[in-house]
Amino acid sequence: MGVRINLLKESPLRPKDTSSPIEVAPRSAAALPFSTPNMVGDILLSSFHSEDLVGKIWKETVELVSTNFTNGTKQKLADAFNVLIVKGLIEVGEGSFQDNLTHNLQVARLLAKWGCEPDVVIAGLLTEVPMENVTSFFDEHIVDLLKRKENLSREELQLTGNTQSERNDCRNRLIASEDNPNVHLLKAADEYITLFNPARKTKAKRIAMHALYVTSVLLKLLKKEEFAYNMEEIAFHHAYPEEYDRWEGTLAELNGKKDKKNMLEMLDALCKDISSYLIKNGIKNTFQKRIKRHYALWVNEEQKKKGEDITRDANQIRFIIEMDDEEIKQWETDNKDPIWIFIATIAKDYFVAQGWITNPERDDRNYIANPKTNGYRSYHVSFEREKRNFPISFQLRSRKMHEQAERGKAAHWRYKEKDIKRASFEEERRYLAGDSRKK
Repeated sequence: MGVRINLLKESPLRPKDTSSPIEVAPRSAAALPFSTPNMVGDILLSSFHSEDLVGKIWKETVELVSTNFTNGTKQKLADAFNVLIVKGLIEVGEGSFQDNLTHNLQVARLLAKWGCEPDVVIAGLLTEVPMENVTSFFDEHIVDLLKRKENLSREELQLTGNTQSERNDCRNRLIASEDNPNVHLLKAADEYITLFNPARKTKAKRIAMHALYVTSVLLKLLKKEEFAYNMEEIAFHHAYPEEYDRWEGTLAELNGKKDKKNMLEMLDALCKDISSYLIKNGIKNTFQKRIKRHYALWVNEEQKKKGEDITRDANQIRFIIEMDDEEIKQWETDNKDPIWIFIATIAKDYFVAQGWITNPERDDRNYIANPKTNGYRSYHVSFEREKRNFPISFQLRSRKMHEQAERGKAAHWRYKEKDIKRASFEEERRYLAGDSRKK
């Protein structure tokens, strides 16, 4: 006898042409213990328990959406989960069911983390469900989101071997052709989860170029910068494995064979010492540290002049002074010292005491007094140890300067994407659509 999935009496999952419970293929069954009141009926599924990965992802998704989902939309989310299980049991072969179920759950969870509206999260849960199953049970908005995502997926974007200009044209056509950012987020979430899934290596390699040159830029325009950088890195690994491995070796040599975790711990300790000293001197601050990604180094290598050292900022420490312009001015009046020069001097004394030297080929770069043409403002000092190991770029800026550098016209990712003209998806789409009309 087959496993029965008994849907809620008021559930929109009950197809228009039948009132019978859905029959699925025979399996030994165990009730899912992570269903919640007013969400799901008696769902029977083999060998899944709340401590399993599927249960944990589902719980986290429910928690993420609990604040902005009404009871009605929670019910729709549960209905989507029911359809996903039925579709999986019927159509996915033995051994791959859990992977496919987990993939869709992870897409929904990521969209929830991004703060997407309920229907977008629900569409994410249904991202691989055949369209005929979706149209039978869900309203037009969810169906429309998935159909438009399918249309984007059909775009013939053959990026491998194309020039950068051709890749940019492909991306620009994609931005101009779809005006709903939620559709782009839906597709981006699907690609993002695929790229990080070891069980989907073949598909990951197929979409890697598209993710690297199109989707990651869209995510930046949609203010999902950190996810965009993660996507760039994993897509670069899939698309250019030899180049990725080359930079992996270069970073290992530069950092004395220390792994990323140990390097970040070392940078963190350096930052905490300097931060504590600044606070004692009345300078409120926060700090960031990072090891430059392989893809960013590769892009810099492509763009820099021949012979220029692009590894000097492979490790970065950034101090953000949490004081407004008036507070900074008052501090300088009280201490009779320019604040940026004071902090840079403190940093130099500290790093020298710890065994670093300032890079003899790189003077301090005071972009605060002398901003770049794109408005970028920051104060940079380069350090290294003997034999040019452990290079560190020490950067200073105010919170206002930081926001401009991260999201404004001076955003550092725009340095790589020189053809991006506007600061947001909507502004860029309008710009590109206008350009298309002119042509």
